[in-house]
Parts: sequence; structure tokens; C-alpha cells
Amino acid sequence: MIYNTKKNSPEQFEEYALNNAEVSVRYSAPSKKGRAIFGDLVPYNEVW
Repeated sequence: MIYNTKKNSPEQFEEYALNNAEVSVRYSAPSKKGRAIFGDLVPYNEVW
């Protein structure tokens, strides 16, 4: 099943299998799109 997620957050898909167990996860991964994150959006030396 595929869900429409936020268009700004690309959808990711991971699968893992071990013995007779299988797990698959679909999630939205945030994209920084050229923005400075650490030291700008997330300041250094501060808890956020």
C-alpha cells in the first residue's frame, strides 16, 4: 500500500528480512534543499 505523503518530503522505503520474518517501512525523509541546517536553523551549543 502506498500513501501520498508530503510532496516536500521525499518518500523512502526500506525492507529487512531475517529467517522467516520480513519488515518493510515507508516513511517521508525531510529534505534540506540547500538550506544550512546546523549553525543556522539549528544553532550550535543550544538544546533544541
